[in-house]
Amino acid sequence: MPVSTIFIVEDNVMVREALISLLTNEGHDVKAYSTANDFLNAYQPETPGCLLLDINLPGISGIELQTLLAEQQLKIPIIFLTGQANVPITIQAFRNGAIDLLEKPVSNETLLERINEALTIDANIRTKALSQSVIWQRVERLTKREKEVMALLASGYSNKQMAQELDISSRTVEIHRRRVYEKTGVESLAELIDLLHVIGYLKRTLFEE
Repeated sequence: MPVSTIFIVEDNVMVREALISLLTNEGHDVKAYSTANDFLNAYQPETPGCLLLDINLPGISGIELQTLLAEQQLKIPIIFLTGQANVPITIQAFRNGAIDLLEKPVSNETLLERINEALTIDANIRTKALSQSVIWQRVERLTKREKEVMALLASGYSNKQMAQELDISSRTVEIHRRRVYEKTGVESLAELIDLLHVIGYLKRTLFEE
């Protein structure tokens, strides 16, 4: 996985430069911007990391940027920085998934702790997304009939019931069942169901193409 980057969006030059100095001295890769638009124009979602985000920015505010990222399903962990927090903004920030909201000035120790937490969360999100991608690749290798058998298996059908439902022999059902297990990399029905839950497959139309 690529090296994590700490993104900073802060319009105050002195604060921004201080953050850059602190984080680079700690060995972090840092990219800093003075406006939300500058960040949006440069941000590459495939780059792992977290976002240090000032709330009061010219143009698009920090809260508005958080909302825009959520609407685009970009799940970068956000730590808000603010000179003066108020209750409504704090509630909105956390409701939208912020890791924390820190009032300036914040101690280096606290900031670094929150950043490490955010980077861990980002790594976990990306690992899960990668796992889901691999699972989907396995599922998509199945034929239409194998997907039908898989869906019925997950719904609790026995081999005999599947044979009746699909108008095929029990022996053919068993062949399809074995191929489903082989292609998805599982060894039991319980493992198959767990795997399908990871990607939300059981919530979809059973015979969706």
